Amino acid sequence: MIASFICCFWWCLAGLLLGWLAHWLFDKFFRRGGDSGSGASTSYSAPAYAPAAPVSAAASSLTAGVGASMAATAAAFGYKIKSPNGYDNFEIIEGIGPKINGVLHAAGVHTFEQLSKMEIPSISKILDAAGPNFKLANPETWCQQAALCASGSWETLKKLQDELVAGVSLKNDNA
Repeated sequence: MIASFICCFWWCLAGLLLGWLAHWLFDKFFRRGGDSGSGASTSYSAPAYAPAAPVSAAASSLTAGVGASMAATAAAFGYKIKSPNGYDNFEIIEGIGPKINGVLHAAGVHTFEQLSKMEIPSISKILDAAGPNFKLANPETWCQQAALCASGSWETLKKLQDELVAGVSLKNDNA
């Protein structure tokens, strides 16, 4: 009786270890795209952005007018482009919620333009540094959506987001 229990125990333990190993490998190489470097650092330091140059009152009123018209157009599509902190509202982007919005702002990414120019591994590093709660986030389409926001292409953004689920395209590219 005890011998059969011990035999089953070892098989269960071996199964748990293999399951954990398979999960770790899947997470490491498929969910985040792997790591090309050996011994990569997990710490992240936000990129230093140069402060904006002072602008004249005429130029600032012109950009305020453009920003107001862009906000009005975005509102027509149901988007609010500014967060309460004054930065661009990344929650417009499918797959980004309030917590990831805050993480990106804390990392120094404040505008759609900045987000659109980032590489996916850079965004993944920011999310990894923010903690394990953000491990499921997939930034695959965030740069594309941010570029559409930066250019004010709200109709195209809406069409793209209709094809996405949590920021991930469900269409098969091989079909």
